[in-house]
Amino acid sequence: GYDAFYRHTPSFEKGIQYRIFVGAYPSQAQALKTLNSLWNSDISDQYAIAILKEKPGTQDQNHPREIKEIEPDAAIDRQFERKKQAVLISEEASPAILPDEAETNDSTKVFGNALKYYHDEQFEKALVLFNRIADRVDNIDLLFWTGICESKTGNYSNAAEKLTLLLAKEPDSPQVMLELSAILFKQKKNQEALEELEKAKAFQPPSEILQNIGHIKKRLLEDEDRFSLILGFLIKKNKLKNTDDHPDPVLQVRKPPRKFYQIGSSSEELLRSAQKIDPDNIAISYYLGYIDIRNNRLEDGIREWEKYLSKAPENERTIHLTKQMTLLTLNHAAIFSAGTIQKHIQTSHIQKNKSIVIAEFRNRCASIVDGMGKGLVSTIMDDLSKIDGIRIKDRIMVHTMSSLMNPDLIEISSAQDAATLGQYLSSTYTVWGEFTDISENAFHIMATVTDSRQSDENGKIDIKGTREEFSLFEKRMVFEILEAIGIHRKDLPPATIFSIEKPHTQNFDAFLSYSLGLEYLDKQQFTQARTAFQNAIQLDPNFILAKKAFQSTPTDIYFSPFFEQSEVLLKER
Repeated sequence: GYDAFYRHTPSFEKGIQYRIFVGAYPSQAQALKTLNSLWNSDISDQYAIAILKEKPGTQDQNHPREIKEIEPDAAIDRQFERKKQAVLISEEASPAILPDEAETNDSTKVFGNALKYYHDEQFEKALVLFNRIADRVDNIDLLFWTGICESKTGNYSNAAEKLTLLLAKEPDSPQVMLELSAILFKQKKNQEALEELEKAKAFQPPSEILQNIGHIKKRLLEDEDRFSLILGFLIKKNKLKNTDDHPDPVLQVRKPPRKFYQIGSSSEELLRSAQKIDPDNIAISYYLGYIDIRNNRLEDGIREWEKYLSKAPENERTIHLTKQMTLLTLNHAAIFSAGTIQKHIQTSHIQKNKSIVIAEFRNRCASIVDGMGKGLVSTIMDDLSKIDGIRIKDRIMVHTMSSLMNPDLIEISSAQDAATLGQYLSSTYTVWGEFTDISENAFHIMATVTDSRQSDENGKIDIKGTREEFSLFEKRMVFEILEAIGIHRKDLPPATIFSIEKPHTQNFDAFLSYSLGLEYLDKQQFTQARTAFQNAIQLDPNFILAKKAFQSTPTDIYFSPFFEQSEVLLKER
């Protein structure tokens, strides 16, 4: 076999040589392929040389190893072409691939299918396809995806090699450092794993990444003698600190960059081409959403992620993404609302279909906690969204726009304000109103459905009920709103009626706790919101809206990428 090195001799100071160990390979072809990639990377320059170190056989261990100097020219390519038959995965060992994938020469289509397998956690199939296009597609993101596939299939050495090479090209990537640390942990290379964690931590990444760093660090200390591991790391760090040489890049602390490298960011053109071929590939939507967000195309990012979440099965990745979506929605609502209010309203922009704004109801109750109006609106919106042909405006967007229109009141209190809100949000109808308590145990709800185009009243709703009946009068409100906009109960499919009539919860205290959680969420007090939602779930374990709200409430105010090696933390979680 062969050891491959990349030696870089800077042209500054003392001409100190940095030798980057790339990896160990069973064949010269594989070693040459990696070195060839380094020559084409951003870190190579005229002072760099590549080295192959041929390992001696078991009977020749006392003899010195042969060292071959490889110059940065076409010789590497020629040598690699002659050895190209030595591939990472033989065709005989490859898992079965669909016929059209096996026959196509279209790299874009193969790339899209590889991502699809990747997100379906069929990592062996994904790895075969990623490797098939590795020589044809100049894309460093492939290093990440193939590295994760190698790790998921148990090839930790290859996985570490891929991510190490990626970090050489994109050093501002604490996410990759975290993934590499987890792989090194799987290899029982705890010292190296700890060093990668310290590097990632020095970037001051979002708290969710810091939490993962803390979990892995704890596992490292449980897996090995705590004292010897920490002492070894500190001795190495102190030795480098006191030397006159330049510090090892592994332990060199950098200032946090304004922008971390995001996996997929180098693949935008390829991803968009793949989406044209396969518009239903939700794996593509996942990465395009991140790319759009990083480039401040928030509406596009929301659209891509909504497409992804609407079709993806619930798993750790989708739960993580719903939290990111909440942050994105809060950010987009603030930017959109501030910009829209400064513009002249054009009623021609109002959508002609049945789009509805449900404004937060004014709470005039003396005995009920704040937020009940938010909970009532949320349950009504969820029921109305079950009707085909109706578009319900997002609750966070409505709240943000209302608060900018009436900073001291927030809730809508007149037909003109209701029409204006509907016009700002390009909605056909606006539902607004108030509720009050007529006794300690009874409520009175009054609501109006306003046509946003002419400020005309389409219908009034007047309902009274007790705490025990609150779920029933919420359903009455839904059907009366539908009647006001011309949708009659008798025309609805029985399955839709059944779905609407199913109570969200019959536990009034759970409903109040859920409503309080929404109040905290709108104030971006996420810890308190999660506590309130969790309390609602404890009071009623079948309260689906509370479960969704708890899952989608962020734990941090920063965007944080998904951690692929999350199975490392299973013991901790």
